[in-house]
Amino acid sequence: MTEADFLPVLALFLVVLASSAWRWRFLRRERLKTDRYALFAVRDRIVRLAAERHVSEEDESFRFLYEEINIIIPKSEPLTLRNVVRAIRDSRLLSDEAFRERWRAAACHQNPRVREAARDFIRAILGILIGRSLFVKVSAHVTQSGTVVVSAVRNLISRVLRIEDEAYRMHRDLADMAEMAHGDSSG
Repeated sequence: MTEADFLPVLALFLVVLASSAWRWRFLRRERLKTDRYALFAVRDRIVRLAAERHVSEEDESFRFLYEEINIIIPKSEPLTLRNVVRAIRDSRLLSDEAFRERWRAAACHQNPRVREAARDFIRAILGILIGRSLFVKVSAHVTQSGTVVVSAVRNLISRVLRIEDEAYRMHRDLADMAEMAHGDSSG
């Protein structure tokens, strides 16, 4: 291959590389918006339930969900794993048993639309945690499979990737909450 042949190939390669990088960045930014909009959608659904008088604005479950979502949305801007973990930590959803009880009450509410909104709130957060961290995604699957070697590797990595490990623990606790509420309302 001569130098004259090489230059057009190199130029084409650089154009493809640059357009791929731009596309990846654009798609990532759009995915971040979509993940964040899932929280807005849950909040909008809760507000719509009150506006259509399916639930009172004074209802404890309505107030709880509305307040928690309004804590998490602004604190997770921009939507990075670190910001989401900080927002969940600040929301006290996982650290305060009284808050966990309030979530369970919302997830087992007499109105099925409120129950679904409460579950979608948790699902949105779980989706964001998995979407922001490959470590959380892999750890969630490893925990389900239970292989000892892979669990040991996950534990070793968790010491280095502290924010990812905290995100994984939050994911696990939120998934447990969602499962517990699902069992409470179906039984």
